Amino acid sequence: MASELLGTWILEQSENINEYFKQLGMAANRRKVAVTIKPSVVISKSDDDLWCIAIDMKSKGTETVFRVGNEVDSSNELKYVFDIRFYFDSRKRCRSVFHFENPNKLIQKMHFIDTEESQVIIREITTDGNLLETMEMNGVQATRLFKRA
Repeated sequence: MASELLGTWILEQSENINEYFKQLGMAANRRKVAVTIKPSVVISKSDDDLWCIAIDMKSKGTETVFRVGNEVDSSNELKYVFDIRFYFDSRKRCRSVFHFENPNKLIQKMHFIDTEESQVIIREITTDGNLLETMEMNGVQATRLFKRA
């Protein structure tokens, strides 16, 4: 499946990201720092249909490698954000399943191990060619808009 999602993306703007981080359990002083970070995202796909979403926050990075429709451990995604940069709550171990709604809309459904919480991240190409990331947890939604590097 060819996708416009493939490539390197640089964060341009965020909306409601502070409230979203709050839902993830991040302390207020940590959120102040987190909202100022402008990550880049690289979405790639190998010849054998292995997808990779790599997040780079300048000094550290993480990646999630997956096959569409297969469950994967995505705890490292949260561990990176919380342990390396901020705060990691061990209850936030999670598993994800990725699927495409269409070639340019990738949906990641995360469920947290040992809790009833879940999270959805939708990455899609807008009509003007940007990457829109919509994140939702516990009814709180945030968006981040990325431009192609």
